[in-house]
Amino acid sequence: MIQEKISQMIRPAPSSRFTLSRLFSPPPEDEYITLRIRAPRYFFLRATVFIDDIRELSRGRVHLQLPDLISLLYDNFLAKIRTGVDMKAHLHSLRKTLEYFEPPLELSQKTDNHWALTSSTTGERQKKACLDLAVRKATAYRGEVFLYDLEHVDASFSMSVEELVTLLFMEFVEAIRIGNVEKIMKEILHFIESQQDDLQFY
Repeated sequence: MIQEKISQMIRPAPSSRFTLSRLFSPPPEDEYITLRIRAPRYFFLRATVFIDDIRELSRGRVHLQLPDLISLLYDNFLAKIRTGVDMKAHLHSLRKTLEYFEPPLELSQKTDNHWALTSSTTGERQKKACLDLAVRKATAYRGEVFLYDLEHVDASFSMSVEELVTLLFMEFVEAIRIGNVEKIMKEILHFIESQQDDLQFY
């Protein structure tokens, strides 16, 4: 299941030409906006190690950066929803992923007369870190329209583009944590090398 999901995340959608240069070429300032990706620091560390392993596996041919990886995940997600969307299925999937990553709340006593709901997950692994990701406005707007459509399916659903991209990133990192990392790296390398005419980070 995990390996299949990773393969789907890095494979372009049918009838869709994925060009990394669309995202990674520096656009004019008025054509992009900044998304702030906020996740537990652990996820950024694991992704950084994964990227370094890809560089070693490629023997220095691929110099992937963390923003490149996150942009790749987001762009492939958008490519898939452009080819036809089962909104209810996407809504269910996003909710399940949110439930997986949101730490459970528990009632704890602060003082003799004060109780509060607090996260049951604490410690170094949960310390937050941020990454600013520059994306084209049209790319961000496409995700925003998708989320707006989901709200029409269920008015109780609410998510920002930044939250969506963060969720895609965390889902990927969690998948490589419990999946076949070497096979995932080889699939990503094969995909990047198949698109080498469009690459800007070689």
